[in-house]
Amino acid sequence: EVNPTWSDEKLFQEARRIVIAQIQHITYNEFVPIIVGKDNLRRYSLDLQTNGYDSRYDMNIDSSTLNVFASVVGQFFLALFPDHISLTDSFGNHKRDEPLGKVFNEPSFIYQRNRFDAVLRFLTQTPIMKPGLHLTPELRNAFKKGQFGHGIDMAAFLIQMGRDHGIPSYLQWRRYCNLDNAQSFASMSNNVSKILGCCCSCGFFALGKARLIRAGYHTRYLLQFLPSINASLLERFYESPEDVDLIVGGLAETPSRGALLGPTLSCLFAEQMQKVGRIRI
Repeated sequence: EVNPTWSDEKLFQEARRIVIAQIQHITYNEFVPIIVGKDNLRRYSLDLQTNGYDSRYDMNIDSSTLNVFASVVGQFFLALFPDHISLTDSFGNHKRDEPLGKVFNEPSFIYQRNRFDAVLRFLTQTPIMKPGLHLTPELRNAFKKGQFGHGIDMAAFLIQMGRDHGIPSYLQWRRYCNLDNAQSFASMSNNVSKILGCCCSCGFFALGKARLIRAGYHTRYLLQFLPSINASLLERFYESPEDVDLIVGGLAETPSRGALLGPTLSCLFAEQMQKVGRIRI
């Protein structure tokens, strides 16, 4: 009715442009600030213009996905998963919990009566897990569990995927992002809240609880002192600070202010968003 002379193709292309613009605005105005924090928006030139047009768009910028983003940084969300889906009725009454591993690749799960609405209520009302160096047992033991009762250990899988993709070490990426470096595990310890936040990388994350207990570390002890644990624990599993995997060091960092990610992963996430938005720096 507004433009009756437009052809079908013209109408489609204009509608497509509007939808793309809306998705872009939601992504950069609502999603990205939650991930990297508002301070990093300005630092990495991801903040939006308050009026007029943004002149930083450059068609010559390669918008493809970075290897480090696809294989490491973009997997951070797995640390935010709970271990179950809590189902409630339309009045908010709790009905049942379903293990996360049970609903993977099971679309029939939501086909049952009132199940789709219950899942939507869970997704919109349940907070994410606090970010950090952890994965729910459902992802460490039950992910894609087969007939033999053993699932994929996603923690080990993520570490190995980074290595298979040739991703440089955690400290190499910190230098790439012009962040503080560490020459030794002791210097990591001096900046533990800033650099690692928690240094149990190959403890909880890669080797798992059973091997930690065999090594003489009680799980309860680690949970109690995790925020300030000394980097000597990290030294037990890596020969050099230069060997620390990016996924381990990145998730171990204390999140930046108002962000889900720490400085290193925020830097790399922001670089990917610069490429996707073809933002000229």
